[in-house]
This record gives sequence, structure tokens and C-alpha cells, in this order.
Amino acid sequence: MYDSQENKTPRPNFFLFASNDLESVNSCQYLGLKIEAMGGISATVTERIEKSRRLANMCLQAISTTGTVNAKVALKLFDTQILPILTYGCPVWGHQK
Repeated sequence: MYDSQENKTPRPNFFLFASNDLESVNSCQYLGLKIEAMGGISATVTERIEKSRRLANMCLQAISTTGTVNAKVALKLFDTQILPILTYGCPVWGHQK
């Protein structure tokens, strides 16, 4: 595709949908997953790990201020608060190097 009939300079990543130009972007966010231009989601995986780490630290601080906590309660806290954040979207992660 070209800019115009007179100007024969090629336009990289030029797409039309219903006669409208589509913007070329480096990444987009869909259902909470940041998808990069080449299909990678490493930013999403890193973000999920970081969010889970922050929440785990907050939970540990709350537990340490209350004294001793039953192991059953600590596991329930992990299963209900941290695990869902960490594993959201994991079926599409695939193998990461």
C-alpha cells in the first residue's frame, strides 16, 4: 500500500477495515492480558508475578502483626487472594524461556 497515487512511498503495517485505517500499535490489552505486536505476553506474566508478590507481602505483614496464624487460614488466604491473581490467563501463557 502507498500513501497516495502521487506519492509512491510504502506505508508499513497498513491495514483497512470497513474502508478505515487501522492504527498500528506495539501492544494492546485484551481481557487483562497485554499482548505484544509479535504475539508475546511476557509483560503480562511479569506483571502477574509482581502483583502476586506485592499481595503476598501485604498478607505476610498482616499476619505478622496479628501474631500466630493457623496454617489452614494462611493457605486459605493464599488460595483465595494470591493464586487467582497469579494464575489469571495462564492457559494462554504457553512455555516461557
